[in-house]
Amino acid sequence: YMQKTYALAGIKMDIPSSEKIVFAGLNAEYKDEVITLNGDIVNLTNEPQNLRMLEASVIDAKDNVIEKWFITPPKKSLEAEQQTLFSSEHHMQSNHNEEHENSEDGTSEDSSKELDHSVKPQYIRLRFVFDKIE
Repeated sequence: YMQKTYALAGIKMDIPSSEKIVFAGLNAEYKDEVITLNGDIVNLTNEPQNLRMLEASVIDAKDNVIEKWFITPPKKSLEAEQQTLFSSEHHMQSNHNEEHENSEDGTSEDSSKELDHSVKPQYIRLRFVFDKIE
């Protein structure tokens, strides 16, 4: 979409490789120890792009990760200049020994056992995972 818009104005737009796939319209809600995330994943290029796993991290006031989980994108790839909606629901852990509950679509993986749950979340960091998840 963006490339076509700029092309109409006679401007060639080269999108940096780090910005081929972006998030748009993100919404996060924290209520009763449950975090709900939703938004769009957008392909800014004029070529199909493979989608990667998403990592959502809960950050405290001191910029420490207090909990994180992984979200499988709803599609394996996006066609040129297309977008897809994603959503995830995550139940915050009350202690280190509880079982991790999956996101709405059952794709969340536990990464919170060694993290500190005694502090309150300040914000969510969402990013694409480029390294192998262990």
